[in-house]
Formats: sequence, C-alpha cells, structure tokens
Amino acid sequence: NSSPWTYANARPVWTNPGTTFETGLGVFATTSMNIWANLRLVRQMNSRKPRLEAKHLIRDDDLAWLQVTSDTPVACQIDGDYVG
Repeated sequence: NSSPWTYANARPVWTNPGTTFETGLGVFATTSMNIWANLRLVRQMNSRKPRLEAKHLIRDDDLAWLQVTSDTPVACQIDGDYVG
C-alpha cells in the first residue's frame, strides 16, 4: 500500500495519509452507506490537509494483517475486485 493509492482524474484522494511502501497495510472502510455521511468523508479525502474523522469510518495505518468476519454472507470488494 502507498498513499495516495487512488485518484479522481489527476487529483490524489487521501484515505490513509500515513501509509507508505515501508509500512504495513492501510485499511479504509465505512460501516454506513448513508449518502450525507459519506459525502462529508469525500470532502475530507479531497482536502489538501486530510483529517479523516467519522463515526462510521474504520481506518488504520501500518497493520501487519487484517481479518474480516461476518455472521452472514456479505458481498464485498477488495482492491477493486468483487470477491462475492
């Protein structure tokens, strides 16, 4: 992982500013699909000095590993690929 790892045209989108090739994994996920809450996140990500804060945001930098579990099947996407 590196930061930024995604772009809107040529503009960098900052999800994990502390993630570099020398650090561990960067994780960015939301627990809500509420449009207004996520539009606030988009505004924060497009800021020149990103400070990402939201109750529904799961974000961490420099993780050695990550395990995601669910009691029921959940469709998800990882690194842009649909995995079911």
